[in-house]
Amino acid sequence: MTVDPVLDENGEILMSDVNFGKDKYFPSGPTCHFRGKEIPYLPLSSPCGGITGALLVEILSWLDSHDIYEREENGPEPFLIVDGHGSRLDPDFVEYISNKKHVRHVNLGVPHATSYWQVGDSAEQNGRFKSVLAQAKADLVNFKIKHNIPLQLTNEDIIPLLNKAWYPSFANLRTNRKAIAERGWCPLNMNLLLHKEIAVQNNNLVSEETNKTTINQEHDEMVNNLPMQLNMEEGYSGICFQRLMQYCLRNGGIERNLNNLQSGEDILTSFKKAKRLSSAVMVRRRIHEVNQPEVLELIRSNIKKTVDDENSKKKSYRNEIKKRIQQVNALRLTKPDVNDWNMKECGSYLQYKKQNGDVAMPKNISEMRDRCRYVSGRSSPDCSVHGSDDERSQSSNNNDFEEREFDVLANCSAFAEL
Repeated sequence: MTVDPVLDENGEILMSDVNFGKDKYFPSGPTCHFRGKEIPYLPLSSPCGGITGALLVEILSWLDSHDIYEREENGPEPFLIVDGHGSRLDPDFVEYISNKKHVRHVNLGVPHATSYWQVGDSAEQNGRFKSVLAQAKADLVNFKIKHNIPLQLTNEDIIPLLNKAWYPSFANLRTNRKAIAERGWCPLNMNLLLHKEIAVQNNNLVSEETNKTTINQEHDEMVNNLPMQLNMEEGYSGICFQRLMQYCLRNGGIERNLNNLQSGEDILTSFKKAKRLSSAVMVRRRIHEVNQPEVLELIRSNIKKTVDDENSKKKSYRNEIKKRIQQVNALRLTKPDVNDWNMKECGSYLQYKKQNGDVAMPKNISEMRDRCRYVSGRSSPDCSVHGSDDERSQSSNNNDFEEREFDVLANCSAFAEL
């Protein structure tokens, strides 16, 4: 808006390079230069306003489509380190990185969804971006005031504002290097673990293991000091010790190996039995690689279980609706007049016509009958919450009765008062 376009001799905007690019009439979005290639911007959004598994798939697909990382037969494959945000274990994302056509080895660097590890959340990037963006908005508002243009921001204002705020913040090499170093990315180290809040979380995660380690260390020190206190090489004691070692190896070695294998199987079993897969669950079991077959297997099994549970709930709901329809059909045939209904029969009818937001059911028979008259004008429920599963075998037979019921009740004084 703040840039005048270059026009042709007929006064039309030229659709050429003179009007496309940074600080021009059609500015486009910011680009990234990496490994001798120019990566165009990729505009994405999500309803929640945050990163999702679907967005991660689009980002990686975008990089793959521009051949940012060359893939050669039997050559190196891309490696990606991420934090513990839930999107990193999204089924679509895990399926994508496990696909042989575009494998990516993804590891959890920290089991936290923490801003302390994300360079983009640093004061040098996100903090600077917000301050520059605020100034850019103020400048745009002043421009609109000066030219008598409505002050509200429009969709067309977003990219120009983004460009003004992007380059001094996310594209600033000097401040980015500082943020990267402080977070332990380059040089690659464990600097993040020194942060006081992260240290507290880590201590809580491993406090029990630390106690066990302390006890084991004291025990190990006692065992390590035994060789200095005992004669295990010469004389009768040395012979006895050697025979004891041989006996232990013959009779206990195999058993210990089996126990170790069983321990490993127990870890894997407990991992698979986890109610909800998360980065914390993985890291506690010493599993950091998202591409592990066990991770994908667990995700798939969880999805299947979720789908099965949902289908079971839908089936139960359909059965309940079908039961209510059968009860009301029988009630209409045997007792057409609402005044003949008892409390149980009124309750069945009110459940049949129930809608979200209904007040509590009345406590006496007179009020229940009045409520039945009031709700009789509502549409009757289907046998299923899904149109494709709808079972209307009896609906055609009940249409005439439904209309007759409503006509009769409409003339009742109680219904008219309500």
